[in-house]
Amino acid sequence: MKKLIRPAVILLILLALLGVALTVVRIIGTRSLQRLIDYASQTDDLTVSLGDYRTDSRLEIEDPAAIEAICQGIRELEYKGVYRRSEPISPAHQAYYIILVSRQRGMQTIVISERPEQCRVPSSPFDLSIQNCDRLFATVQALFDADIEQTAEAFSYDYLSSIQKALEDVMLPYGILETDLLQSKNRVKIYVKSLDSVEDIIGYLRDTISDFDERAITFVESDQRLVIF
Repeated sequence: MKKLIRPAVILLILLALLGVALTVVRIIGTRSLQRLIDYASQTDDLTVSLGDYRTDSRLEIEDPAAIEAICQGIRELEYKGVYRRSEPISPAHQAYYIILVSRQRGMQTIVISERPEQCRVPSSPFDLSIQNCDRLFATVQALFDADIEQTAEAFSYDYLSSIQKALEDVMLPYGILETDLLQSKNRVKIYVKSLDSVEDIIGYLRDTISDFDERAITFVESDQRLVIF
């Protein structure tokens, strides 16, 4: 009888530990998403940047109506649990990252996927399963589609080359690993050690190139060729 009791006790302990672990995971996921939702509820001083995982394109959103539409989509998200499929978000799938920045409140980010139930927030160690992401995904996708139509063939090869050349002498100070001129995508892709240097690089290019346009460049962190949070 005692031999049977011991395994039963061990099983109960394991089940209890599993229950505690699942509760902790749920609390972390819920709080992570709620923090983002609360952040998107105050749009007065927000700046919004978007990124496309598949093309490495970056888009700065300045239109207040577009910022509000993005934040409204974030506010509609609901937490369902941990995303149970093992495949992470990657450039193999259409996915976008959204960066919200406030001078007073800091920065919040979220990555949304073409698989509408899957997202990633940096404060959670797990991909989250969410509801009501369709509108947010469609809004971001539409903004990128509009930008592609607007900038198609907007920058000449010589113009893109001038950006690449301007960066040659400051690669070390700004942590630039390399640059690629992507004529087919009308962009200069800049690989950096850290995305923290993005604003400094943009400021330098504005000072160096009189007609500099941010839409001509895109950033990728590290040599992994993938934006990482």
